[in-house]
Amino acid sequence: MNQQSSLLEIEALENEFNLIMMEYEQAYQNYLNIKNSDSSYNYIQSRILIGGTDILDSSSSDVTGCMTLCSNNTSCTGANYNTNNKSCILKSGVLTASITHDTNYAIITQISQITNVLRELSQQLNNVLNALTERVNGLIPKDEYEQEQKNIEIEKLYIKSQMLNYDKKQIEIMINENNELNNQYDISALNVKRYNFNFILWVILAIVILIVGIKFVVYS
Repeated sequence: MNQQSSLLEIEALENEFNLIMMEYEQAYQNYLNIKNSDSSYNYIQSRILIGGTDILDSSSSDVTGCMTLCSNNTSCTGANYNTNNKSCILKSGVLTASITHDTNYAIITQISQITNVLRELSQQLNNVLNALTERVNGLIPKDEYEQEQKNIEIEKLYIKSQMLNYDKKQIEIMINENNELNNQYDISALNVKRYNFNFILWVILAIVILIVGIKFVVYS
């Protein structure tokens, strides 16, 4: 590849990086806007939720109906909907969205959706930045001025790389915080179920003791 072609490719990669960065900044602003206020659900096509626990295997005529089922279930933290068989599987606990066929829809909270978008955009930015760094390193300066410009560009790319790595760690922290909230909710729901089960056992035991006591009195 000649020098001119490399320069054109670098320009194209820089434009791509800037466009993705705009999406990334908008997604981060959306995250800040709903972080402490919005727990509503959205659906994403060609995604499936993995992890957590299946709590209800139901059916729905469309994805919005499945989303309503999840919203109305206090234990639901997400759901999987399939357009072929109209299945709607409600889930609880920590969930991760994975790419799959376009007949599947993942139903997750807006905060989970945005953190997943941030993670994907961050990876795209890193990929473009790596390609940029490779192309810039491959440039052959003609004189000291071009060498100086190349060194400046490499330094700028390094700074961007460090910033992206920092952001990537922050995104993972945000995702872990969201997952921790889901975990705590799941544990709370489990504790309530255990409490109810123990209460029922004590009621049954009390009834049995009462019946035995009545029989003892009657037959005595």
